[in-house]
Amino acid sequence: MNTNSAAASVVSTGHPEIDSQHGRLSDLTGRLGSICVLGEARPGHCLRCSAETRSSCTNRLADLIGELLGFMVTHFAYEEGLMRQLPPTEAGRMHMEAHKLAHAEISQRLSELTLKLDEESPLECSDWLQKIIGSWMGDHAEHHDVGLASELAKAYETEICYDVELARLLKQ
Repeated sequence: MNTNSAAASVVSTGHPEIDSQHGRLSDLTGRLGSICVLGEARPGHCLRCSAETRSSCTNRLADLIGELLGFMVTHFAYEEGLMRQLPPTEAGRMHMEAHKLAHAEISQRLSELTLKLDEESPLECSDWLQKIIGSWMGDHAEHHDVGLASELAKAYETEICYDVELARLLKQ
């Protein structure tokens, strides 16, 4: 049922660490597609499983969600730390507010969805989460993270050029 749809939505920002973290988020999101302990990810499959098997899948899903949300919190803190390094301009302040709001909104949405774990099948929950996170990652990177990486590159352009020149001189 699930494929790694999140991987297709990863947008390169040009910032190596942000892109690396996005890759990790994509990998974690892709693992949602293999939550079934029996390896059978088909609609309605959970209804045919024993309570024990279903509980095992639910526990696997809960563990993965915990890992995913934990990494997302770390990633958001990293990006927000980068935002604080930008020059204090009105545009920068507006970007930071909108970017932080986007982080808060997805965090809230995912927290609400995790409450459905007891109400819905593990496969349905993993499918919803995979679709929501995969879609959000691409949109968020395109609308917020690419701009952040660009602004960081502009802000540190002189320093970056200096570092390249210094490395060249040290090699001589």
